[in-house]
Amino acid sequence: MRSRSFAPVALAAFSIALLGLLFGDGAPALVKQLWRSVRAVGHRAEVAFNLDVVDRSDLPFRYDTIGHFGLYAMAGALAWFVFRERASALAIGTVVVAVSGLIEVAQPLLSEGRNMEGRDFVANAVGVTVGVVAASIGTRVLRLVSGHSTRA
Repeated sequence: MRSRSFAPVALAAFSIALLGLLFGDGAPALVKQLWRSVRAVGHRAEVAFNLDVVDRSDLPFRYDTIGHFGLYAMAGALAWFVFRERASALAIGTVVVAVSGLIEVAQPLLSEGRNMEGRDFVANAVGVTVGVVAASIGTRVLRLVSGHSTRA
């Protein structure tokens, strides 16, 4: 039962961190600097080993699209673990996607220099879907392997 009491705390901590990142005006600059550092290391490796791994101009997404996907995949999985006994995976995913949409709409209203982007919302929705489905399937597989027959 300890894991059930931990899940709401983990979800609340994740939500607070997410809101801080979304509405903190300094966060975009910090993320851009971190991404520049990662790209610089990659560039040095490409030069050192005479490789051209990825032509960055051909990428169909921006650097933060992956971040949106990853954060909302975790949010979807956490929400599923917290609410799986009370709601279906579809209902949980729908609510988390709706919250992400509200956050996208609220960004330009609550934070200077932030704007709403459809691409971010799509990454959020795909991330939530992957997170909820992965958590649901993973738990069911673990229960089958361990022999438990309680509802997943």
